[in-house]
Amino acid sequence: IVAMPATNAHLHDRSVYYKDGIFCEAPKRLEEAAPVDAKLQSFHWHESDLLPFAKSELARLLVGQVLWQKDASQLVFTKVEVDGDCASSLRKGKRILTYALVATAYVRGSRGDAGLDARLRSSEFAHDDTADPEIDIHTERRLASGTEAAAKDPDRSMKTCELFTTLVRRKGRKAFQQAMTDLKHNLEARGGDASANENAENANATHDLATTTKQ
Repeated sequence: IVAMPATNAHLHDRSVYYKDGIFCEAPKRLEEAAPVDAKLQSFHWHESDLLPFAKSELARLLVGQVLWQKDASQLVFTKVEVDGDCASSLRKGKRILTYALVATAYVRGSRGDAGLDARLRSSEFAHDDTADPEIDIHTERRLASGTEAAAKDPDRSMKTCELFTTLVRRKGRKAFQQAMTDLKHNLEARGGDASANENAENANATHDLATTTKQ
C-alpha cells in the first residue's frame, strides 16, 4: 500500500486508517499467540516444595522397622519428624535441589511391664554436605513396679531397659543413619538435575566401554 498525504475527505472517512496524516495499512487483530519455542519455555524460575516428600519418604523408610522382637515383645520405630527447608528449583533449564533438614525418629520397646522410649535426632544436614550428620540419642526407661512380675524378678525391668538401650545405640543408630542416606539419594532422584545425572551415567558408560576395549 502506497502511503499518501491525508486529505479532508479521507480524514472524515472512518473506514480508512491513518496515522500522523499518512495513510497506511490498518492494524490486524492477532487471533492466536505465536508458538513459543519449547526450549524458551524451560528458561524460567519455578520452585517446588519437597519437604512433604522428605517427611513421607523418611516415614516409609523407618516407621514400622523392628529392631528386636521376641514373642509379643518388640523394639520398633514408631514415628519420624523432618524439619527445615527442602526445595527443587528450575532455572534456565537446569533443576537445582537445595535443602537443610533435621530428622528425628522415635523408638518404643516393650517387654512385660518394662520398656524404653528413645528419640534419635540428627544435626542439620544440607545438600552440599560431604560428612554424615551427627546423631543425638535420648532414652527414657519405663521400669515395672508394684506388679507380680516385678516382685518375682526385680532386676528384669532393669535388664530389659539395658538391652533396649544397647540396641537403640547400635542397631537403631545404624538404621537411622542408613535411612537418612537413602533419603538424600531419593531427594536427588526426585528433585535433582536429571540432565546432570544422565551425563554422569553416559560418562560412566563411556569409561566402562574404554576399559573393556583396552582389555
